[in-house]
Amino acid sequence: MAKARLYIIGTSTTLESNKSLMSTVALAADMTCTEADKNGCTMAKGGNDKEMKVAAPGAKVGDKLTCDEKGTCTKKMMQ
Repeated sequence: MAKARLYIIGTSTTLESNKSLMSTVALAADMTCTEADKNGCTMAKGGNDKEMKVAAPGAKVGDKLTCDEKGTCTKKMMQ
């Protein structure tokens, strides 16, 4: 069973008027494109074997992607 890798790609904090500190963390996951159209990848599968709708312009079926929690993805460059 494959495992999804999660990366912390940034944090931000805001101070509310009630003086409480809130923090948000953006996460990214490694996924593989499973469906694409002429504009790019539309569906991808992560390490948990669940498919989700994504937007990855220029990506093709089989491409490795890095996606955020909203489904916005970028094609991973080969290393």
